[in-house]
Amino acid sequence: MCVRVIERQSSDIFAGRSVVELFCTCWSDAVRPRSPVDVKATWDRATVHIAWRHSPSQPVVRYDIQYRTVGRWVPLATVSGNATSYDWTTPSRGATYQFRLFAVAVGDLRSEPSPSASIQTTGQRERVVVIVVVVWRSVVYIRTVCSV
Repeated sequence: MCVRVIERQSSDIFAGRSVVELFCTCWSDAVRPRSPVDVKATWDRATVHIAWRHSPSQPVVRYDIQYRTVGRWVPLATVSGNATSYDWTTPSRGATYQFRLFAVAVGDLRSEPSPSASIQTTGQRERVVVIVVVVWRSVVYIRTVCSV
């Protein structure tokens, strides 16, 4: 059984003294939810579609979705506990992504991460072209910088 105690201090105007009130919220058998299962990622031209099956445990209030290319995991989205998919419409092309989910139950109890799903987006990475124009003493200087 878990008990969370919240303390609030206030002033009693009439008696001229401070009052400390304790509020308790209780829930029994608080257990972390199980991870979502069968996580899959698919690529369709410009969208990564992430799908999963519900966590096979107590009611889930939300799913937190994370991704990474290399290194640390980055938050991508939070979706309703009823959701079983999410479409990411702004991934970079030509990159490899890993995705994982957490099921979150009442009381902010979070599951272990799901097994990750990987996807390779296709197409060339976007080229960034920067054109710098400088006018100095009536002379125009132009410089172009490209990155792939």
